[in-house]
This record gives sequence, C-alpha cells and structure tokens, in this order.
Amino acid sequence: MDDPGLDALVAQLASRDPLERRAARDALLSFATEHMRTVAHRMARGFPGVRRWEDTDDVVQGAALRLTRALEDMVPVDTRHVLGLIALQVRRELVDLARRYRGAESFARHHRTNAIRVSGETRLHSDAVIDGDATDHVRIGEWTRFHEAAGSLEDDERELFNLVWYLGLDQEQTARALGCSVRTVARRWDILKRHLVQRLGGSAPS
Repeated sequence: MDDPGLDALVAQLASRDPLERRAARDALLSFATEHMRTVAHRMARGFPGVRRWEDTDDVVQGAALRLTRALEDMVPVDTRHVLGLIALQVRRELVDLARRYRGAESFARHHRTNAIRVSGETRLHSDAVIDGDATDHVRIGEWTRFHEAAGSLEDDERELFNLVWYLGLDQEQTARALGCSVRTVARRWDILKRHLVQRLGGSAPS
C-alpha cells in the first residue's frame, strides 16, 4: 500500500514513450490486481448472492479490465488518484454483479442449487442447499444500496471512504495518504459514517 515505487509508476504513465507507458501500466495493473484480490474477497462476503455465482478471481478479472480501460482513457495525477481508481473499479464490478443477480428475472431468483463457484470451478456445497430466496435477495439489495450510497458521497468523503473501507488502510496510513493528522482522520470518519447511515435510512448492512 505504501510502495514507494507506486509514485514512480504514476509518473511513468505520463511519459511520451509508448513503451514506457505500457510498461508502467502493466506494472501498475499487477500491483492493483494483487490488492484488488484482497479487497474483493472481503467485499464479496457481503454479497451472498454474488458470491454464489462469481468467485473472487471473477470479480478481480472484471475490476482489472475496468481499470485497464480507465488507464487507457486517462493519466492518474498522483498515487491517491490511482488508489481511488482501484477502489472505484472494485465497487462498480460488485454493484453491477449484485444488480444482475437481484433482479426479478435474474438467474439467481429462479434457480435452486447446491453448487458454488470455487477458484473458477463449480463444486457441490456439502453443508446445505443454497437458495435464491427472498432473504438472500433482500440482503443483496441492502449491500447494493450501501455501495451506491458510498458512491454518491461528496468528493472528500468518498475519497476517505475508499481509503478506509475499500482499500483497508488503517488511520495512520490514511492520514499519510491524505496529508493530515490521525486525529483528523478519526473525526472525519465518524462524521462520514453518520452521513452514510442517514443516507441509508438509519441502518447499514453488516
């Protein structure tokens, strides 16, 4: 997360040499992919319906493709911008998957199975049959609204949320990334959580 080489890669993305730009983009994508795998695994646990049909590698692949397209269309201005792009692509991928599987005509709503995806392979779930039932549907909806609300935060709040929630930085790391004190991060995080809960009608999924 605090890799000093990340700053150099960001600077290299602005090179006039197309080979240097490609090398920097590939190295940055490799860095992002490893990080996205950790983030996606943690986030996917909050989407039970999504987790049924898409394993972590599927989510990472989709998010990496989004990041590749984003890097082709723009040059990040600094490391903070890159970290924000990584978080944004993971969030968008998970929200799109959740929407796909929560719809009234979705595959998950009309299919009962004890098969789950594990490392790209379909395996039988030995403990219990997993249903595309109403409870699962509601929970996916709750998490979808949560991430949509996070995406609609003001710019400064959204950046803080990305660093803490999506990227998993602790308060000290977040303070360094934002150039402020740990105390300021803690205060802003408490305010942000209250704002987000208000947007969600007084509660948040867990």
